[in-house]
Amino acid sequence: MTTQPRWLIGLELSPRCMGALQFARFLRRTLHARVLGVFVQELWLLGIPPGEAAEYAFRLRAEAAAWLETLAAGTPGAAVDAAEILDQVDAETGLASLAGGATGVLLGRRVASERIWARLGRVARRLLRTLPAPVIVVPPELASDEFAGPVVLATDLSTRSLGAARFATSLARALGRRLICVHVGQPRWSAVIDYTKPRWEELRREYREATMRSARAWAGEHCPDADLVVEYGEPAEQLPALARGLEACLLVVGSGRPGLVDRIFTGSTASTVAAVATCAVAVVPPDMATTVP
Repeated sequence: MTTQPRWLIGLELSPRCMGALQFARFLRRTLHARVLGVFVQELWLLGIPPGEAAEYAFRLRAEAAAWLETLAAGTPGAAVDAAEILDQVDAETGLASLAGGATGVLLGRRVASERIWARLGRVARRLLRTLPAPVIVVPPELASDEFAGPVVLATDLSTRSLGAARFATSLARALGRRLICVHVGQPRWSAVIDYTKPRWEELRREYREATMRSARAWAGEHCPDADLVVEYGEPAEQLPALARGLEACLLVVGSGRPGLVDRIFTGSTASTVAAVATCAVAVVPPDMATTVP
């Protein structure tokens, strides 16, 4: 007997999780997946003065319980099979404690705005650092009919993308969707350096031919059924644009779980893409082994 894939969705009393609920509904409908909705009652609230803390926590739990009832868990067309309230020190710890063996964790994010850095909330940022399972960040405004396109895999041609390749290939097959492998190379040898590098056009051609060979070899080994697209520029800018142009139902990127120093000085392409893309973005750890049945 094949075990149904188990997904988690982090629930919150906010419109930010509406897109994630739509994606969960899509997974239940297309994969017959089992989805567990979890609202974490954060125990840090106990730091509020005793009387106020008890009153606030009781009210919040009552509101959460009433809202979970409206999800009609387990009924045809519902987004989740079951929903529960979990007491934990914070939401990211609670979700991480349930993520072992899960196919993926679904999270919402803030509505797009000019303040790019503010689109990912605390829970999403911290789970993207630790990646206890593939984490899928979904814009709140997405509707169920916006998950009809291909699965797009982004690769930097390194081992950081291997888990993403396994996840994207498996999910595309399960969904019966086209898989597109995208690599964004560095924009070297542009016309701007014409005067300092007279051979710039030849150097650019040689670099791009070498990049295409490397991309074809990587894709042929790790996702042989995928169509290949190679572009040049800044990955954090190009990947959201490519996913939008391809009308992707999901953009899958790998992450090497960057440490504090890496995040401070170089940032995280995966987190940036998850914060700005107009489609759902799956960030997958490099050692991802679980496949989607």
